[in-house]
Amino acid sequence: FVRDSSSGLYYVEDRRLELYDATDSMASTKTRMLGNRCPRVPRTFLNEDTCIPRADCGAAVFAGAFRLTAENMRKFYELDNKYVYRLTNLPLVSTSNPCKTNNNRFVRKDAGNDSSGCSSDSNDEFPTIVTALTSFIGDMNQSEQDVVRVLDINGISMNCNDASNDSLGASFTVTIPSSGAIACFTHSYKYESSVF
Repeated sequence: FVRDSSSGLYYVEDRRLELYDATDSMASTKTRMLGNRCPRVPRTFLNEDTCIPRADCGAAVFAGAFRLTAENMRKFYELDNKYVYRLTNLPLVSTSNPCKTNNNRFVRKDAGNDSSGCSSDSNDEFPTIVTALTSFIGDMNQSEQDVVRVLDINGISMNCNDASNDSLGASFTVTIPSSGAIACFTHSYKYESSVF
């Protein structure tokens, strides 16, 4: 039992409960507690006048465009316990070679092990594709250049000719402009490395 000295009332103390101060000054400092969840209290006649939904306890909201990096994909799980599934090794169904279209996706499939370029035969026949990839990466801010995994290059011509489809699904060794690091990007199906 616990006695409140100001009122003289006695209370039964249950040490199995963890109590939180829910005053306005404390509510915002207690966000995402209890295993990344905020305490939820149903609206009743007892609290209907003071029950206010709070944005700081709500689910994380992802809005707008963001770069598809491993770090950003992990945030879905860390902030809201959502699993993210990444599609990989998709066939190049209905995909034109990069010389025939201005809309292409290139994926850095082995980012941890491509510091010396593409391990398989890097396609050297199309230097204009390498130039376009390097230029596209160079337009990103410096912190994104080394971590980017997917390049969606839309509306940009690769300035090449490829009648035999040698560039379709080919890998290209690219130098990252900001750091001088080497990376390997592979021409891929438009949904390769997409997340759901």
